[in-house]
Amino acid sequence: MSDFYFPCKRNRMDRVLRKLDVIVIKKGKRGKHDKIISPITGKKAPIPRKINLIPGITMSICNFLIEQGHRKEDIKKALKIK
Repeated sequence: MSDFYFPCKRNRMDRVLRKLDVIVIKKGKRGKHDKIISPITGKKAPIPRKINLIPGITMSICNFLIEQGHRKEDIKKALKIK
């Protein structure tokens, strides 16, 4: 499994995204997902608005960040994992 395969709260992930300067776009009241935009490449990805993110979603978001050029160590530091 990945280093990032663990459940995570959405507000914790939002803090990580802010630390990495990733833009979070909130879409209205009725949408089930928000969009994140990488400041490095400009690519977009959806993230669910759920309070508790399942391990697969956490891993997917972190893998997206790594693909966009963020260092794995920076993501771990922001998530406060060793």
